[in-house]
Amino acid sequence: MTDNILDALEHLDASACTYEEWVQVGMALKAEGYGSEVWDNWSRSDSRYHDGECDRKWRSFEPKTDGVKGGTIIHLAEEYGYKRRRDDNGFEWDDIFTGDIEVTQAQIQQRKKKEKDLSFSDQCEQIKAYINALFSEDEHVGYVTQTMQRDDGKWTPASSGVYGLTAGEIIGRLNKVQRKAKRGEKTGLDEAIGAVNEQAGAWVRFNPLDGNGVNDGNITAYRFALVESDTVSLEEQESIIRALNLPVAALVSSGSKSIHAIVHIDALDKTEYKKRVDELYSVCEAHGLKVDKQNKNPSRLSRLPGIRRGDNWQRLIETDIGCADWRSWKEWLTAQADDLPDPVPFSEVFDNPPPLRPELIKGVLRQGHKAILAADSKSGKSFAMIELAVALTEGTKWLGKYECKRSRVLFLNLEIDEPSFYKRIIDVYKGLNLTPEHINELLIMNLRGRVAPMNELTPSVINKTRKYGVDVIILDPIYKVMCGDENSASDMAKFVNEFDKICREAGCTFIYTHHHSKGEQAFKASQDRMSGSGVFGRDPDVIIDMLSIHPTESQREAAGVNPLATAMKVTMNLRDFASPEPFYLWFDYPIHIEDPNLEDSPESIQELAQEGKDKRKAKTRRFEASVLDSAFNWCEAMDPERKVRIGALTKRINEALNKDLSQQTIKDWLSKQDKFIKDENGFIVRA
Repeated sequence: MTDNILDALEHLDASACTYEEWVQVGMALKAEGYGSEVWDNWSRSDSRYHDGECDRKWRSFEPKTDGVKGGTIIHLAEEYGYKRRRDDNGFEWDDIFTGDIEVTQAQIQQRKKKEKDLSFSDQCEQIKAYINALFSEDEHVGYVTQTMQRDDGKWTPASSGVYGLTAGEIIGRLNKVQRKAKRGEKTGLDEAIGAVNEQAGAWVRFNPLDGNGVNDGNITAYRFALVESDTVSLEEQESIIRALNLPVAALVSSGSKSIHAIVHIDALDKTEYKKRVDELYSVCEAHGLKVDKQNKNPSRLSRLPGIRRGDNWQRLIETDIGCADWRSWKEWLTAQADDLPDPVPFSEVFDNPPPLRPELIKGVLRQGHKAILAADSKSGKSFAMIELAVALTEGTKWLGKYECKRSRVLFLNLEIDEPSFYKRIIDVYKGLNLTPEHINELLIMNLRGRVAPMNELTPSVINKTRKYGVDVIILDPIYKVMCGDENSASDMAKFVNEFDKICREAGCTFIYTHHHSKGEQAFKASQDRMSGSGVFGRDPDVIIDMLSIHPTESQREAAGVNPLATAMKVTMNLRDFASPEPFYLWFDYPIHIEDPNLEDSPESIQELAQEGKDKRKAKTRRFEASVLDSAFNWCEAMDPERKVRIGALTKRINEALNKDLSQQTIKDWLSKQDKFIKDENGFIVRA
């Protein structure tokens, strides 16, 4: 493996690579356990090389989460003409399958050396073994022994051949000639299957026929497909077929450049057959076996074993190898492609645990983790995100108190008009009195009017993140890309899993914004203020909540802020660090300023509480009024004496308001009104 990667790297010109490819090479080297000096030395041949850039980017790569491995380097090198070396077993070291190669090329070559010419009995036995492996006794078998030579010298079938004999009849004929040969009588294969041209060989159809023809319409069972390739050596073909654990009923050497694998498809009809053959060929080609696609039809001819072909033999190598059938192979394939990590016994890491990821925001957020910032609508959260992007880009403090590691930031602006957004960034730099020394590290994607649901956007985001070597993604706001019902826990779990996927496959940190739900938030826990499902309060590694508060006039005057500045209380809930004490900020356009003297006064809290009570009372009164209006109107319309039973009135009100109010509730409300009275017979009477 090591030789393959380094050999490929030597054939890959750094100056010819794009930035994305350059980053992928670094990720792949780190994933395979190399040191940063390998990447740095290779990069020096490029005129774009900057001293120290490799080392900085290297620290941001996470070997187990970047999703790029050594095969990427080999693939890139191949695009520039590199011819890869193969392992001893002929299977690519970077293939997705993890099982051992059953037969190596060396073992195959050793077996071939022991092979000898086939005796007449061997010929018969190979044909019988092949037929028994593919057909039941009463199924018709099609084969061709008549041949013709083309102008280019190649031999081809000269007719449709035999298709009226069953498997049992052919085997009976072979048994008969074997018995005659054993008795010393003159005989040959021609008595069993017809005259054979030993320069051309013979052919057989691997699916059963109806006995009336040899076209696809004459196939009675879509049982097998042919896998044939001649672009790599015979040894490599066989080792790949075995390594893929293909459900092979019979493996036959064609006597020329290819191995014929008769593979279980087990399809119910022609449509399913075509679909499964396409899938089979796709898997083979993905693992280095370029399949002849002319063999897709179910009535295709393959090579009949036990027949001489020029100087070689069409030889039956083995029957029933790999998985038993298509279903078993699909299950095996799924298991092999499983990318879930294996469980790790804790004893292996207790004395030598892996290092914690670097801190991106000191004491708050680690590299590769997720963070959410939640606040009221129009409360300056977008500016807070711009301030964070600037702090990360320049390696300064965020909100004047949290040190940030200098990073390459990709800001996904989903909401703000492009010129307005650029102006905000410039205003923030000026408001913070910062010189834009590293502004080239701040990348902006303006997606207003171009956004799609997050599950559709994710592949593009991963691609851009890898291409530009991004360390941090900031997305503002998430409602623009939300997929599913915001109040559904299952929908939102799938939604935020997209952020995990980006972090894992692109090796970056993901920070996003969300808004508070409607209503007064002061009496809720900070993690419960976000709109929608509680998933948002449980999923992120960091929750930063900005709660608007109501400062007193004296507090505003003491701070000396703009009269329109808004005040807020910031609460952080952290997974990897101790959560800090809440602190207070002013948002004085265009930046947030900490104010240690600002606090949410008891008086303002009491005012909010009273305001909330008043709102709830007003809502109740409005509802009661609608109940009374419904009762009043119904009495007016339905009864000339304007009196009804309480049960009938309750039913009518619930139907009108789509509610389930009890009779007692209706009585209580009506008793407070002077429009209705209860008479001596229990009727509700409108006064």
